[in-house]
Amino acid sequence: DNVRVRSGPAEGYREMCELSRDDLVEIVETSADKQWLRIVAPEDGDVWVHAQYVNVEGERGVLTGDRVRVRVRPDVNAEQVNRLDKGAVVKIKGREGDWLKISPPEGSVAWISATYVNRMTDEEVALLRQKKADEERQKAESARLEHETAMVAEADRRFAAELERPVERRSLSNLLQTYESAQQQVKDAALRDHVAVQLVLVRA
Repeated sequence: DNVRVRSGPAEGYREMCELSRDDLVEIVETSADKQWLRIVAPEDGDVWVHAQYVNVEGERGVLTGDRVRVRVRPDVNAEQVNRLDKGAVVKIKGREGDWLKISPPEGSVAWISATYVNRMTDEEVALLRQKKADEERQKAESARLEHETAMVAEADRRFAAELERPVERRSLSNLLQTYESAQQQVKDAALRDHVAVQLVLVRA
């Protein structure tokens, strides 16, 4: 975890971003000493380009000059990781003075220590991607269930509060709406049963 991606094959080079365990990287080449791997720069990385060469359109920018240098920090003396020509499109992430922070464009140089990288077959990569996709779905499902549980708990609270009112002041419509609103949004079967509303007419 927290493995630094740099602009060159040594610890002295500027950090571009950090990667975590099980993040996938595409290896382009290996350094002569076998200690560093050049990889396709991750989209989460931060690089910079001078604003005078970019026509900003919301969260995207279009290059207006040729051979524009892309650097690892907003400084004309910072390491260069790419060059862009007129018409190239970049994703804008922020601004600092006369510089724009962008996502690394295609072809940007990035290096990572070989110590923290395991080479994988296509089949292993596919399995890891499936694992990560399953984990993301499970995380989303847990978040949805937590939200729905909180929604039902709030409906229970409002229902109980309405029952605490004197009988002559209770509102049947309020009692019903408390659960009907939740029922329309809840997807979990058990929670839907909990908020299901039935009217029973009792004749004296």
